[in-house]
Amino acid sequence: MPTQLRQLRAHRIDVAVIGVGPDLPAYEFEGLRRDLLLGGGLLLAVPANHRFAGRGAIPVTELRDEPWIVGKGLRDDPQFGAWPTLDHPRIAYAARG
Repeated sequence: MPTQLRQLRAHRIDVAVIGVGPDLPAYEFEGLRRDLLLGGGLLLAVPANHRFAGRGAIPVTELRDEPWIVGKGLRDDPQFGAWPTLDHPRIAYAARG
């Protein structure tokens, strides 16, 4: 279970943003209120001169060699990470908390 859901259930935080969908883990949301923030595909933000700039759709496999910023919770539980279906993503930076 992501750190955010554990903290939400322990009343340490009031809001958690969790990615759900095909190819993602099925988390237990019983007893929690869920609201959809973004329906449809995910969005990618890049600088204007990035190789992905101006492209309509980017296959997830093309993100493999991009640097990822990930978060770690207590006991190194994941808070957010690289796309979960990518094999061996390149982690450029890990932020705690």
